Amino acid sequence: MPTRFHHLHLPSQSSAPPQFTPVSAPPISPHTTPIPSASGTGKHRRVEPNENINPYADILPSFQNTQPRAKKRKVARSTSDKILLVLAALHDVNWTISDFTHFLFQIKDDSGHHIHRSQKHAQTLQHFFSGKAPGEILDTWMHHPFGSFNSEEDKSLMYSATTPFTEINSIQPCLTSFAVQIVHKQLIKEAEKAVHSSSGLHASAFSKVDSKKIEWVDIGATTVPHVMSLLKLHQPLTWKFMETIATRPPRVIAQVVQPARRSRNPEVVSTILKPSPPVIMLTCETKGGDPCLECSKLLPDEPCTIASTCKRNPLVWDVSPI
Repeated sequence: MPTRFHHLHLPSQSSAPPQFTPVSAPPISPHTTPIPSASGTGKHRRVEPNENINPYADILPSFQNTQPRAKKRKVARSTSDKILLVLAALHDVNWTISDFTHFLFQIKDDSGHHIHRSQKHAQTLQHFFSGKAPGEILDTWMHHPFGSFNSEEDKSLMYSATTPFTEINSIQPCLTSFAVQIVHKQLIKEAEKAVHSSSGLHASAFSKVDSKKIEWVDIGATTVPHVMSLLKLHQPLTWKFMETIATRPPRVIAQVVQPARRSRNPEVVSTILKPSPPVIMLTCETKGGDPCLECSKLLPDEPCTIASTCKRNPLVWDVSPI
C-alpha cells in the first residue's frame, strides 16, 4: 500500500504574525505569603495547603462561619447573689452604701457647682424619681427593724420641730423630723401669703373718736364666710390640719359606721383654740407700718371686738385667725 504524505503549509514570512490573547494573573489570595527578592520587590506564592483554611474563602465569603456559635448560658442569680455582687463592687471602690447614695443623687459639689452627669446616669435618676420606688423605700425605712431606736435620745427626737433633721442620724427620727419641719415651713409660708395685702384679708376702718368698738355689724354678715373661703384658698394645708383635728372621726354604732359629721364652718377654728364663738383678731397697722399696741387689745368677752384708741386715721385692719 503506497504511503501518502500530507503537505504541511507553513506560513510564509510575509503573513501576519499569530495573535496571542493575554491572560490576566489570578487574584492574590489572602493566604499567599510574599517572598522578598534580591531586588527588594515582593513576590507572592501560595503557602502549603492548610486544612484550617477554607479554600473557597475568596469566592464564597458568605459561606464562612455558617455554623452559629453556641451562646454561653447566663447563670441565674438570686436576689441575695445580686446584692452580694453590688456590695462587692462598692467594696472594690472603697465606698459604703451611704457614699454611693450621696454621690448618686448629689446635685452640687463642695464648691457649689452643679455636678456633671453622664447620659446613662441622668436617665437612671429620671426613671427612679418618676417611678414608685421612692415611696416604697421611705416606707421600708420607716418600718424597718434595723431603724428602731438605739437610745432614749433617738426616741425624743421623733417628730422634732427644733433639731434640724440633717443632724439626726437614726433613720426614723430623721424621717419624722424631716416631715414635721417641711410642713412647718409650708404652714408659715401659707400664713404669710394669707395676710398679704393682695390676698383680700384687709379692711379699712375710720374712727373720729378715741375709742370705738368694732361690732359684728361693722364686719358684715358675709365677712366670716368670705374669710373662710380665703383661708381655704391661701392656707389649704393649714385648713386641712385644723379641720381634721376639729372634726371627730365617724362614729360606729352596732358595728355600723355612721355618716361623717358635717364641717362646722366658722366653729372649726374656735373648736381648736377656744371654747367660745369664733374669734377673728384685727391687728391695727398705722400708715407708717408700725403696729399700734393699743389697737390690738382683744376683748375676751366680746369676740371680734377690739378697743381702738388710736388717733391716727385711717386704720388698716389686718384680719387673721387666731
